[in-house]
Amino acid sequence: MFYSSDLPMKQVRYHAMTLIEMLIAIGVFAVGVLAVLQLVVNNIKTVDHVSKHMDATMLATQGLELMYELRNTNSYKEVERDCLQIKEQLTDGSETACQTRISDDIGVAVMIAPAGPESNRYRSVTSDTISDNPLDDYRLYRHVSGTTLARVATPNTASHITRFDHDANGGDETPYARYVTFEQVSWYDPTIAVKINSHVLIDQWGKDPKEVVISSIIGNIVE
Repeated sequence: MFYSSDLPMKQVRYHAMTLIEMLIAIGVFAVGVLAVLQLVVNNIKTVDHVSKHMDATMLATQGLELMYELRNTNSYKEVERDCLQIKEQLTDGSETACQTRISDDIGVAVMIAPAGPESNRYRSVTSDTISDNPLDDYRLYRHVSGTTLARVATPNTASHITRFDHDANGGDETPYARYVTFEQVSWYDPTIAVKINSHVLIDQWGKDPKEVVISSIIGNIVE
């Protein structure tokens, strides 16, 4: 007769993670999480960079369009077609003779706020040289105004009009600054045509600003 105490005992081993194994597993997991977070951060930076570059390109294009609009509308203001800066704007909206012209070999023009609350025409200020601090001196501000636009599909639909200019009053500061420079195309007759360079700086908040430049030739600046 055998008793249970006389039977051979089967040894059972329990396997558990040691402290070193746990630290290794946590380290591998942390490296994977950090890699994913770094990828997300890089994607966010890329999207932000592309978005700002697209906005800067749009604003630089608008700078050229403002120059063309200025040339085309000067005849209605009874000033020379290449007039950049009018001497004086009267309270009734009328304007006097031209003070600065494109053909005067002016280096820089800055488009500021519209000439009046109901006007889409921009006034300009000019300078012989570019500012030493263009990001602050040529900073653009975003203005949004509510209005009601008559539309064919949805009449009387409330909408908003957004404009960018250098008027800080009532505007939201943007990371962009814009100015326009001029270059003579013909050395013997500067009134034939002028090369316009529309510069937009992107503020990198502590880093060197990035710049987008779009150029075009404007002709027929003198009647």
